Amino acid sequence: MPRYTEKQLYEAIKHARREPDVPTRRIAELYGVDHNTLRRRVLGTQQDRITAHQDRQLFTPGEETAIAEYAGIMAVQDFH
Repeated sequence: MPRYTEKQLYEAIKHARREPDVPTRRIAELYGVDHNTLRRRVLGTQQDRITAHQDRQLFTPGEETAIAEYAGIMAVQDFH
């Protein structure tokens, strides 16, 4: 299990794309992420976890959004 967050990896990817001349190994060390994962993400050969496992989800992203919106509406309703 990685010891870094998806946000750290995202920030490292942004940095690597902003400064393509800086070695990904150095950027990985700066952000505390795995060098190989960073390199594959920058090259586009590896997807993020959410995209990679989207086919295993019970609901589509649109359905998840609709359920969340409905739950939010129901949370503020007065049922008395």
